[in-house]
Amino acid sequence: MHLGGIDGNSLLASVEMYDLGADIWTQKQEMNYARFYHTSVYDGSYIYVFGGFSIDDNNNLYINKFVERYDIVADVWEIIGEMPAFGEDSYATALSSSQIVNGKIYIIGGIRRIGNAGRIEEINDRILVFDIFTLDWSYSDEFVDFERSLYSRISPFTYVNTNADRIHVTCGSIPGELNQQT
Repeated sequence: MHLGGIDGNSLLASVEMYDLGADIWTQKQEMNYARFYHTSVYDGSYIYVFGGFSIDDNNNLYINKFVERYDIVADVWEIIGEMPAFGEDSYATALSSSQIVNGKIYIIGGIRRIGNAGRIEEINDRILVFDIFTLDWSYSDEFVDFERSLYSRISPFTYVNTNADRIHVTCGSIPGELNQQT
């Protein structure tokens, strides 16, 4: 599946599925929000999409807080909630990574806040956990000190080990002052 992105001129909400056997792409129902640099996971029935960059009516870049779920059989998207917030402070992310383990989606790293002209202002400083059965959020404590320099990354690569009891985090970009600490 190809979900959203940029075509060089505009932001996309389009969804395309590639058929390996027939070697063809098929258009599917569009997402509710055009977005890019979002994260997504597949649980065997649904594709879940979190965060990413979107553009508002005034052409301003923002981090999308809406969570969408795609039913691959019915070819239908639905908005199932928003990413968590702490008071007025949204924890929507772009350029994060996600993995699913035992019905919980773990979102790690990414950009949490951008300023004028897309300048990075804050990096995600905790692990966000979305329960696909209850549609509820939980999260880790805020990363501090050495943990912050290890796990607050832009576009990290994550994978689940074969026992499905650990998520490994590697690579990604560590911005500015955090990069100097590692």
